Order: sequence, then C-alpha cells, then structure tokens
Amino acid sequence: MLKSQTTPIALMTGGNGPERFGSLRSGESVIKALTSLGVPHDVYDISDLAGFDPKRYEFAFLTTHGWFGEDGKLQGFLEHQGLAYTGSGVLASAVGMYKPLCNQLAQSLGLKVPLWTNIDFSQTPLVEARRIVEVVGHKVIAKPVSGGGSIDTIILDGVGEIIRWLKTMDQNELQFMAQRYVKGLDVTIGIVDGPSGTTVLPPLSTEYASSFYDFDTKHDATKRKHVCPAEIGTPATAALRSGAARLFSALKAEAPFRADFLVDEEGQAWFLEVNTIPGLSREGNLATMAKAHGITYENLIANTIKSARRKEPKGYRQ
Repeated sequence: MLKSQTTPIALMTGGNGPERFGSLRSGESVIKALTSLGVPHDVYDISDLAGFDPKRYEFAFLTTHGWFGEDGKLQGFLEHQGLAYTGSGVLASAVGMYKPLCNQLAQSLGLKVPLWTNIDFSQTPLVEARRIVEVVGHKVIAKPVSGGGSIDTIILDGVGEIIRWLKTMDQNELQFMAQRYVKGLDVTIGIVDGPSGTTVLPPLSTEYASSFYDFDTKHDATKRKHVCPAEIGTPATAALRSGAARLFSALKAEAPFRADFLVDEEGQAWFLEVNTIPGLSREGNLATMAKAHGITYENLIANTIKSARRKEPKGYRQ
C-alpha cells in the first residue's frame, strides 16, 4: 500500500518532439493508475511549463520520451528547480539518448554492437555513400543519433539507395548514423523497481511482417505479436539479462529502464539501444514484461512512486 498523502505529484507528459504521441499514451495509462492508487496529481504537458511551480509537488513522475523529455534536459531542469523525479538522472539520460556514445559504452562492456558510423552530410552523396558502404556494409539502417520509436528510420541497400536517400536529406538539420543491418528477432528486456530492489524482467520478443520494427508496427497491435518470455533459448536469455544489467549499472541508470537487442539466427545477441524512460502504457512492452514476472501494472507504478520518494530533492544524481 502507498502511504496516504496530501501533497500532489506532477505528472509530466507530451512535449513538442516527434515522440509526443508515445509520451501521451504513457501518460494516459499512468494517470489512470495514479487515480486508482489514490495518489493526487496534476498533469503537465512539457510543451508548456509556464505555470509549473515545483514547490507545490512532492516529486515529478515522468512519462516523457525523446527530445527534452528523455535526453537529460528535463532532468536537469527539474534538478535546477530542486524537485525529485522518477527514472534516471542527467548523465544516464544524456548518454542513453545519444546512440553513438551509448554504442561505445556497450562495446566497452563486452556487448556485440552492429558496425555503425555517423553520417557526414557535408560530403557529396557519392563520396559519403561509398564511405558508408566501406565502413558499415552494403545494407544499412539509417536513423537519427538521438531519437526513438523508429521515427525517420529507413533501411538502405547498396550505394545507389544510399545516394538517393542522401540527396533527399540536403536540408536535413538532424544528425544521422548508418548501422549495419542485422537480420534477427527483436528482443527487449526491462529493469524495474520491485519490493526487494531492482528486478530484471523476462525478455520479450516481437514478431512482425514489416522489414524492421518500424513506427507503424510499434503503434498498431494488429501488425505485431509479442511473446514473453521470449523463446530464444537459455544462452541468449542469459546474454540479454547480463547485458542489460551491465548497461544499467555502467550508465548509473535508475528503473524503469529498458534495453533493446536483436537475436540473430545463430542465437547471438546484438545491442541496439537503451530507453531510460521506456513506454509506460498498460499494453506496452515494459508492462507486458512486468506482468509475465507477476507484477501488475498498478504495482509497477506504485513501486516507481516508492523509489522516487526515497530520493533527495536536490543534488542526488550524477
């Protein structure tokens, strides 16, 4: 049971970034859970915090994804305001959001990461396409270096396709990376707060008909099939659990947390990315993994609240 309280918490959601839709879905589910748990709360869309007064709140519950919400900026803002918040701090959020640096960290921990390179749009399309193929391989996935939800992500096969895509990006203001395409099963593994500390959840696999786990597939349940626990065998399961736990520790992250992998036909696990504020919708990956571990959605939210209450309101993060 959660302790009774009169001081409300600030539920933060939305934002102006491309992941606004997912953030709002997470927020809707958490709002219902807070109401069910009897936790008083006010809701803020982080696209407009003009009326936000941190002195009114016990802490902030974050359901924000992507730019400003998950990349350390909102976390830094809240620390400057002296308000505790759920999830990871500035360091873990910033490193976790920037894929090239997070890839380097994963490699240093012994995880296998598909070859990648940052894309240089200052070069001519022909020169850059040839360089990408030489460094990464013929078939690549191009994606923003900071972002999630498979937004603006595309598979490119060969120099010709890469050139054509580069030409369409001549007015691009985002940073992109090209990563070697690995054929495999998408598998994710979550870490949450439980009654006896952080808990690594059973892995969840996703099957789909599209060429990769794209935005439409992630947001349309009719286009995908989740299996939890994932049927990937003991060695792959152990590798994912170990890899996720090592990343969690090295990043100095805090639950809830999720790490995404591909498991190839040989059972090899390849690291893709981390989510320092994973989707928190009731039907989402994290909630599904928690349920498979015997944690109800309300308990998932209640444990996150208890964790936030144990934090100091200022200067508690690295």
